[in-house]
Amino acid sequence: MRRHLKKLFIIPLLSLSLVFMAIAPPDTFTQITARAYGSMQETGDLTLLIHYNIDYTGSLPAESATDTIMAAWSDSSAGSIVKVGAPLSYVASGYGQGAVSVYFSAAEVTAAGIAWNDADFSLILGNPSFFAAPPFNSTSVEWRAESGKSAIAADVVSLGSSLQSSTRWVAAGKTLVDGGVLTADGESYFEQVIPNLRSIAPTLYSGSLVNPDFYERDFGYSYRDELDNYWSGTALANSWDSMSAWTSLPVVFLKVLFTLLITGLCSYYVVRFSNAPLIIIPVAGTIFAAATIINWVPLQLTAILGFTAILIIGYALWLKRAT
Repeated sequence: MRRHLKKLFIIPLLSLSLVFMAIAPPDTFTQITARAYGSMQETGDLTLLIHYNIDYTGSLPAESATDTIMAAWSDSSAGSIVKVGAPLSYVASGYGQGAVSVYFSAAEVTAAGIAWNDADFSLILGNPSFFAAPPFNSTSVEWRAESGKSAIAADVVSLGSSLQSSTRWVAAGKTLVDGGVLTADGESYFEQVIPNLRSIAPTLYSGSLVNPDFYERDFGYSYRDELDNYWSGTALANSWDSMSAWTSLPVVFLKVLFTLLITGLCSYYVVRFSNAPLIIIPVAGTIFAAATIINWVPLQLTAILGFTAILIIGYALWLKRAT
């Protein structure tokens, strides 16, 4: 009998102890925004990003918000909580303004039956283990962007600016964004709030690693064909054809021969008046370049002559003096 009486006394005492151990509810308990983003880490996934304000006018509890507060997605059609998350204890043990996310893989979205633009709700609520009467706040989900990568960068910058100007963050001396990109503190904080943020939104970082977009270039003969048809149908082209028929020599040979004749005459007079033999090279190079553009000299021949000219210049300027 005494044993049963002891139990009757112990149970109320335990209940009273739990009440006395419970922490006071926050003075501010609200969601500023609750936005949903789709397909950020894989096609069909879903990320709920909550900007909350959970604060006390007096001293903060000894327990962190990571332990005492939960964020959750509530499915309106099922009338139940689908998945929960917890705030980070980054500044002021997670109290004040902050961000928390709830992530669903594509498989979890399908399993939960969540469809884009559903009338679902975002919740923040107190952990019943710490509150005698757990605080509760509900707001409709804002369906921000079905392709979340297109909007998340700008929203993170805006969210970071709001956080760093709030009381708790100012007191902690933390700056999250500067010049439209994340600071070191911003990177550390938001990469915990949104996993894989660097790959999702590389523009948020002053220095980022991205996979280059390689593609195989298709090489063709369009420029060659353009040169070959440069004079087609003109009187000059007809003249070349007539000369080729009269001399029984290819047209291209006659064009190169005529170019060499012009080059020789120009070089002779330039050297004669300047008394600088090496000036032949730039003069000849200019004439051959012009002749190549108008399709008098094949492009391949011009490239070979140009390379040869470089070797001659190198020998004249350096090797000849060294020997």
